[in-house]
Amino acid sequence: MRRGGFTLIEVLFAVLIFSLSLLALIPLLSTAASIDRENYLNVTARAMAADTLDSLMGLDSLAEAVPPRFVNPSTVTDQGVAITTSWNVVAAGNLDNIAVTVQYAYKGQQKTFVLTAQKTR
Repeated sequence: MRRGGFTLIEVLFAVLIFSLSLLALIPLLSTAASIDRENYLNVTARAMAADTLDSLMGLDSLAEAVPPRFVNPSTVTDQGVAITTSWNVVAAGNLDNIAVTVQYAYKGQQKTFVLTAQKTR
């Protein structure tokens, strides 16, 4: 007389199918983690550029942009990736054209962000 329920073979096949479907998701999780890290680095680099530009714009005179507060170029390492920030000022009449450049390499690709602004002297 057979009772209701599943046999051991049925349970084993169900576990096997479930395990194979989980294995199929592993590449998706790896890709998602890689994209997340790249996005994090993009946001960090842009924030560093914006912070440097804001600091330079807040000075009464760009002659105050000297070490130790302003090091040009400066490099920080975040999650094993070196991020370099540099800035350049070009005088044009009564305006200073400020350009802040942030560079880093990720997965063999060089990434560069440039923020520019004009400041009246």
